[in-house]
Amino acid sequence: TIRTHLRCPNDCPIDFAAIKWECSGVVDDGTGQAKLHAERDAALALIGSGLNVERVEDGAWAVESGITYQRSVPPNSFIRNAVREAQMMARQIARDNPEANKKIVRASDVLRLLTPEAKAIYTMQRHCRFSKEPLRSIDIVCRCKPISDVVEDLNRTDVDVTIARCEERQEAIVSDAITSTLPPLKLNLVDICAVQRMKRDEGWSLVRALTGR
Repeated sequence: TIRTHLRCPNDCPIDFAAIKWECSGVVDDGTGQAKLHAERDAALALIGSGLNVERVEDGAWAVESGITYQRSVPPNSFIRNAVREAQMMARQIARDNPEANKKIVRASDVLRLLTPEAKAIYTMQRHCRFSKEPLRSIDIVCRCKPISDVVEDLNRTDVDVTIARCEERQEAIVSDAITSTLPPLKLNLVDICAVQRMKRDEGWSLVRALTGR
């Protein structure tokens, strides 16, 4: 049973509701950048295995704005204070337990004392910051959103160009040149797969086989 105070504006039954996962970032191959966006199962695949999805979704039902994570933003004061209080409570419980031979507080003991919202935030933060899964090498399959044909979408830039003169006693010529760059491509993630390691010749053989050359 879904426990939440959230309601659909159209009064849809809560049994038909589901948590929507989204993930976005910038892909850079050294020659240019593109904005990558993933939803639902594709977003979970991009985040990688090892994340307790059920725990995060249980907490998301209690938060109107959802459970979010940004690499450049540190954990907020809410989760830091919640973990600190849970650690103090776990130590107190360990001290008051006469059957415990060792007064050791484990991460699972602290997690058990957090609210569903705090559990979800802690779980997401811990996975994305310490797991190597989001940083693993993968091949991605994407759909590319078409770029508008409107000329105003081009980023126009003036560049100083210096041209050397080969003749003797002649100074270099400095002039302005106009250049334009396309806006970043927008990609929608469809699927991912493990990186296939192959020799260069094998790759070209595959291309020739597919193209019939």
